Amino acid sequence: MASVVTIPSDWQKAELAVDGPSLTVVLGDDDLRHKLAVLAAHCSGVVVSRSSPSQKARACCAWLPCLSLAQASRRAVCACPAC
Repeated sequence: MASVVTIPSDWQKAELAVDGPSLTVVLGDDDLRHKLAVLAAHCSGVVVSRSSPSQKARACCAWLPCLSLAQASRRAVCACPAC
C-alpha cells in the first residue's frame, strides 16, 4: 500500500468514494483524517455517501487545508460554519 506521501500526481484522474461509517472512523483519528485529506486532495473528485450533513461538513473542514488555493476555489463546497 502506498503512503500518502508517494501518491503520483496523475492520481488527479481518479475519484474517491467514502461512506458514512468509514468516515466516522477516519474523522475520529487525527492520523487517518490527515491521510484521507491528502488522498482526497490528489483526486479529481470526492463523494461522501450515507453520511449526515454534519459528517460531510467535518470532512470538508478537514480536507480544505490540504487543497491548494486553486483546488479550493474550483472544487470545494463546505457547509461547515467553522470554515
